Amino acid sequence: MLQAILEMIDVYLIGQLSLQEMEGWVVSAFDTILEAGDWDATVLMNDLDADLVEVRQGRLSEDDFKSSLREKVAALGTVTR
Repeated sequence: MLQAILEMIDVYLIGQLSLQEMEGWVVSAFDTILEAGDWDATVLMNDLDADLVEVRQGRLSEDDFKSSLREKVAALGTVTR
């Protein structure tokens, strides 16, 4: 499950997915990710959802959201754009 999230983050960061499409994916995949029991995937998905809430509320810019994603991915020891 973690790999699926990382792949979607990568697609978003390289510009092949809009912010709205990323939000839609998170909403549709959220329960599936949580039910899979993968701790790292669950933590990343929760963080991703929380950051998207911040973006929707105007407290986090899209550029800051992208930076946050890069930091989270780096913390997992995975390289992405």
